[in-house]
Amino acid sequence: MRAPNQTLGENGRRSTEVWGDGSYSADYYYSPLGELTDAGDSVSQYEYTYDQARRLQQETQTLEPLSGSTVDFIYEHDLLGNVTGIDNKLDDILDNSIDFLYDNRNRVKMVSQTGGCRSGNRHGTGRRTTASA
Repeated sequence: MRAPNQTLGENGRRSTEVWGDGSYSADYYYSPLGELTDAGDSVSQYEYTYDQARRLQQETQTLEPLSGSTVDFIYEHDLLGNVTGIDNKLDDILDNSIDFLYDNRNRVKMVSQTGGCRSGNRHGTGRRTTASA
């Protein structure tokens, strides 16, 4: 597969990409601070918001093939900037949550997911410790 043709904007970041014969293209928009704020193609739109510390706070995806349904990913962080939780909502209804636990060296120690079609925990080794469907 060939790499896309990319156009860079004034800030030196990708503003457009076109794949192959041009049948797929996407546009990207940034804040004055260089944060990705919006992206989209012919079937999906993505919107990103950040907190005052410039950490990703929410990603909203509007999916036209699903009759304009929206999927929101809401991020929580600790004081060190580590992502401690992600809530996933489909059309404003909580679908699942993922929680991250860190050790004293800021390494992911455990990830747990609840809701959706699976629930379970994984330790930093990648081994599943509990699961349910």
